[in-house]
This record gives sequence, C-alpha cells and structure tokens, in this order.
Amino acid sequence: MRTFATLALTCVMLSSVPAFAKGEEPVNADKKICRRDQATGSRVRSKPQCHTAAEWKAIDDANRDSSRWYADRRGGSASSDRQ
Repeated sequence: MRTFATLALTCVMLSSVPAFAKGEEPVNADKKICRRDQATGSRVRSKPQCHTAAEWKAIDDANRDSSRWYADRRGGSASSDRQ
C-alpha cells in the first residue's frame, strides 16, 4: 500500500510540472526590448537596437518571410546544391 501511495503522489507531482512551465506572462507590446546587433566581420563590435515587442515581432516576421522567399527561389536549402 505504501508503494502505491508513493507512486500516486509521484504521478500527481509530475503531471503538475508542465502547468507551471506553460504559465508565461503575456508580453506587453509597448515594452522596449534592446538587442545587440553584431557588426559583420567583427567579433567585438556591436551596437544596441531598441524597439518595442510589437516592432521586434514585425522585424522577425519580415526576416523569416524573406528567408523563406530566397530559399524557395533557390529551390530549397543551400545544402541541396552541393551534391
């Protein structure tokens, strides 16, 4: 009986862990977020870029869309050209 109780308690504890992990707070779209922009060809030189969360989302979406457009135009990934 003691083993069953321990097993049941363990199952209950493990099932509640994902609920805590998913409990993220919503991002405020007007909050300023700063990222460091690495200069091309330099390991040291960088400058901060600050935008709101909504602006960063738009920038990330535009970058992803242009990357997909170039990949589709080339006919897939760059690694498929090296056969």
